[in-house]
Amino acid sequence: LYSLFVAMAMVVSVNAQSIVSNILLEENFNTVDGTGGNGTDGGIWSGAVAASSLPSFPNWSVTKAYKGNACLKLGTGSAQGILETPSIVIPELNEGYELIDFILTFRAGAWNGNSENETLLLEISNGSTMDVSQVTLVKGAFTDYTVKITDLVPNSKITFKGFKVNNSRFFIDDIMVVRNSKKSEILSTIDFNSSKTSLVKNTVIADELVFGAVADIKIVNMNGQVVKSAKVSEGTVLNVSALGKGM
Repeated sequence: LYSLFVAMAMVVSVNAQSIVSNILLEENFNTVDGTGGNGTDGGIWSGAVAASSLPSFPNWSVTKAYKGNACLKLGTGSAQGILETPSIVIPELNEGYELIDFILTFRAGAWNGNSENETLLLEISNGSTMDVSQVTLVKGAFTDYTVKITDLVPNSKITFKGFKVNNSRFFIDDIMVVRNSKKSEILSTIDFNSSKTSLVKNTVIADELVFGAVADIKIVNMNGQVVKSAKVSEGTVLNVSALGKGM
């Protein structure tokens, strides 16, 4: 038998991490009562659909917008369609949290015409940046897109626009901007030579450690090197026979 301090080193660090996602902008256009795009049959993407003009939409800026089925159609055969979001407000992070990233998601698809352009341009204002400036659409179907906003400045606006003036019509739906943040900290650092803890039940061991709580543990040698790590819960038995004395 040998003591935990002599054989296994001095500390076990217990880490915890929680992730919080805050929705900064969300619009599903469910109040738009038109035709085309969405539908139980996959929707209609050409012909006499989305013919009703939508001159405005609350808090958004629209150019050459038309009413789809709970979505928007932007552009005509001879005019560029443009959709601009409201200003994006960024609340303060929760105390103790750090930023992971900002993510833009949306669904979009191109008008199903033989000469229709399939490129959708993305722009962001106020000095913010995104990891892409355009996406490729599929004619006659919605595709889900995820874009990372690499540097979001408060009150920025995102713009979606057809690639060129003519034949760049597109449908768009379910636009969302999310901020992801995390809290990562060491909840406890335990010195088995100077303190007692309920994390490990047996502080004098032969070949096994028996744990009394849920934790991510790291066993560190006298030089500060991690020699073993594991996720444990109450009653977990961790075999340490492979670690030599003095480790």
